Amino acid sequence: YRQETVQGLAHAIGYYVSSSGSMVREAEYYEMLEALTASQVRECCEKYLRNDELFMVLVLPKSDFSETAGEELRRTLEGCLDGPPERSNLVSLPAITRNSDGIVEVDFPGGFRLRALQDASVPMTSAWIAWQGGVRLEAPEDAGCSYLLANLLTKGTLEHGAKELARELDRLAANIDGFCGRSSLGLHFEGLSQDFETLVERSFECLTQPSWDLSELEEEKRIICQDLIAEADDLGQLTFRAFLKKIYGSHPYGRDSRGSRESIMKIRREDIERCWHQNYGLDTATLAVVGDVDIEAL
Repeated sequence: YRQETVQGLAHAIGYYVSSSGSMVREAEYYEMLEALTASQVRECCEKYLRNDELFMVLVLPKSDFSETAGEELRRTLEGCLDGPPERSNLVSLPAITRNSDGIVEVDFPGGFRLRALQDASVPMTSAWIAWQGGVRLEAPEDAGCSYLLANLLTKGTLEHGAKELARELDRLAANIDGFCGRSSLGLHFEGLSQDFETLVERSFECLTQPSWDLSELEEEKRIICQDLIAEADDLGQLTFRAFLKKIYGSHPYGRDSRGSRESIMKIRREDIERCWHQNYGLDTATLAVVGDVDIEAL
């Protein structure tokens, strides 16, 4: 803001010339500030903001502050200064390896797998979290359940509602979408590399804290049924469905992945939750990432 006035510019030039002897020191300062990393800030805090060199002065109402209250405050402050547990108590991270194709491979103890291809040519990152599953796991009476489930994964979490999540992604010019295929199900997310940490957090929030909002479920069912009705007079779609049924017969691959209007309307929230918990634990998931990504940070 101070660059908007002559006085502001004069003050800045005078300050930096007085403190450093250089008129370009301000530009250099902001370049240094932009280059700072979280680990550098943390190291600086650990070096200078030490508890053993801390001084604190409190001004309190004499009439309402007894010796007992003072002792309680002292114990509270001592508890705050104890700090978090040592990092050595944390679970050690798995090994990071790279195969002959240059793909990074990380296998976590619980079964979760990461595969990544680093490419810094464009400041973007794309990722898929996928499971084996999808349509092939469905019984005829559950037809369309997996498709509904995949759509609902991004329709709100316990911490963020569907609209709030959508607004945040819109602000970041990013996207997180659920997908369901014949033999797979999961999430796809993509955005600028600078926002990748946020996208990872939101994606795993969708996977670990889905709200399965009842109103969103009913809206998704309505949309799917409308699409099926609209395709009822589409000769190409009708031919394709007949083709699948002829090839696969009663196998799940012979059905539309969205199910039928009859099966969709019967699906309840409890059916969605049961399908999710029975088939899609993080211990069987794989995260694939391509783009400008920091593997250690991820």
